[in-house]
Amino acid sequence: MSKDPTRFTRRSVAIGGGITVALGLAAVGINAPHWFRAKTAYDDLLDKLIDRDAAETVGHAIIRTASFDTKQVAADLRQRIGTRTLADVAREDLVGNRLIEAKGWVLPETLGMLCVVAAQPA
Repeated sequence: MSKDPTRFTRRSVAIGGGITVALGLAAVGINAPHWFRAKTAYDDLLDKLIDRDAAETVGHAIIRTASFDTKQVAADLRQRIGTRTLADVAREDLVGNRLIEAKGWVLPETLGMLCVVAAQPA
């Protein structure tokens, strides 16, 4: 009796299913840290950041140089950014020479202020 190459066996289905589950778990594991992050009133702003953890580190360095009212900073950022992209607003900051320096980092002001918001407790 010859085997039909188009027929699925329990073994091939089990192996294929196992591979699919493993890939799905790997994908979930990559994104999991963001899923478990505490929600804040500033997520609409913080979602514009590519790396929120790095922004938090920079934000702590900026906070050491001055004190900030997070609610006011967030309100100013919402007005400044509006519906534009962070890249567009940062470009305007660079052209307008609106920069922030902290611990060797020189950043567009908008990005620096987003980092300050990221560094605040949830």
